[in-house]
Amino acid sequence: MSSVAKPKDGEESVMSQITGAILSASVFKPNQGRVVRQATFFGLWLLFSLLLWLFADAIVDWFQGGDAAYYSTAFGVILLAFWFGFRSVNIPAFTDFLIGVEAEMRKVTWPTRTELIAGAAVVLFVVVSLAVLMFGFDLIWTAIFTWLRVR
Repeated sequence: MSSVAKPKDGEESVMSQITGAILSASVFKPNQGRVVRQATFFGLWLLFSLLLWLFADAIVDWFQGGDAAYYSTAFGVILLAFWFGFRSVNIPAFTDFLIGVEAEMRKVTWPTRTELIAGAAVVLFVVVSLAVLMFGFDLIWTAIFTWLRVR
């Protein structure tokens, strides 16, 4: 008996969804979750670009290619990262998650400017008070240990 969960009739496995989404050129649910999907796309594009650039830089050094190889590799890395980022946000399960994230973010009650300043002031006051308190304890324990000649 296999420990891998088999999809029910009419359902795709996760790997087939990912493979289908990477190789496809269609957009899954194009009118839903646009803001979160665009932000996620740009973040993934940056991440994929950096990872592929590290890999491509090693390949160009290995082949000892000149400037032409360097620039063509850079262009290829940017295009490949763009494709993977764009296709990643169109994997059905991931897209549904991003759509849900945007729906939940619309429900959040954001603080007003006054509430934000008041909250920041409370946090700063507590942090400074604790720092002063810890400094005072440090001075007291240093004096006690010095008087007892523990040092």
